[in-house]
Amino acid sequence: ARNVVIVAVHPEGKFVVTGDERGELFLWYGALERGLSSEEVASRAVKGATAMHWHANAVTALQVSRDGAYVLSGGEEAVLVLWQVDTGHRQFLPRLGGPIRSVHTSLCGTVAACLCGTETIQLVNLLTRKVQKTIKLLPVPLPPPALSASSPHVIEQGSRGARLLGVDPRAGHVLLRTKGTEVE
Repeated sequence: ARNVVIVAVHPEGKFVVTGDERGELFLWYGALERGLSSEEVASRAVKGATAMHWHANAVTALQVSRDGAYVLSGGEEAVLVLWQVDTGHRQFLPRLGGPIRSVHTSLCGTVAACLCGTETIQLVNLLTRKVQKTIKLLPVPLPPPALSASSPHVIEQGSRGARLLGVDPRAGHVLLRTKGTEVE
């Protein structure tokens, strides 16, 4: 038995793709057809599943392109794999800077955003297969409990949130103040 760790669906429901703990992908055709019994789905899955394997570890990021022609996958290897659905041909974009935790394509389908580790987003041009931009995320620690407004010595439990202090569109910066922190 294999443990499925991630699932993505073709935009028109033509297939479901699953990624497992062993790094293998399966495309399940017809799995979303209505009116099928569980036995029929299982029978079709055995006959109509396509297996694709490259990852050495669990697949942690999975996305079907907007046109349904490609599946994008990533994992601990820090490599974005682009699978051509019809041919099984694959292309690689290595060295993305950390394990790929998530991947999403733009509305136009030409850019993929890959969350690498917990600190970096790589914007990948899918036409040129090159990183367009790297966005470094700042680690944000959980704020400590806030002091009560009515009594500065009483701590309010469970207070969370942030407030927008400013935006610099020329530099692309956003300044936030989280509860329990001070800006100097």
